[in-house]
Amino acid sequence: YGENRLLALANGEGIHMSPKELLTAVKEDVDVFAGEEEQADDITMLALAYTKECPMNEISYDPATLESLEAVQDFLTKNLKGEALSAPFMMHLLIAAEEIYVNIVHYAYPGGTGKANVQCAILENPRRVMLRFQDWGVPFNPLERALPDTTAPLEEREIGGLGILMVRRFMDNVTYEHKEGANILTMEKNI
Repeated sequence: YGENRLLALANGEGIHMSPKELLTAVKEDVDVFAGEEEQADDITMLALAYTKECPMNEISYDPATLESLEAVQDFLTKNLKGEALSAPFMMHLLIAAEEIYVNIVHYAYPGGTGKANVQCAILENPRRVMLRFQDWGVPFNPLERALPDTTAPLEEREIGGLGILMVRRFMDNVTYEHKEGANILTMEKNI
């Protein structure tokens, strides 16, 4: 079993595999090659996935207002136009983006207005859309809020929380960090 056989596997069917899947495929190929022969030496394997720096498209609003919501949605739609995303996929992205942006406008800057940045990128391994929202308002992590009980009768439910519930259900990964005075909410959805 030599370098040429390993490269043929890695550059053939292995090119679209995750590192874990590739290692499994290599081990299976080594076992096929070895057949009934006893293993003569240790087998150590390591696979790394190189992820190139992806371009991050960004738009800023200062002040962030409800009037700029349509521009946010247009920005996201234009940046994702060439990705052949399904209508339901785009609808989920735009609903999640609207929820986060509207929350920034309404709650980040009590009694005033402030800046909001919206970033969009396509990431690889796995291929996914990443949306990032940043504001410099009151520190607030919406992911710490308890999710509403949607099974409770309407009269027993507390007001609020349905928007972030939709965001969590529509997106595959949602994270929050407060860094250098900024609230940063990042959402990812696998393509």
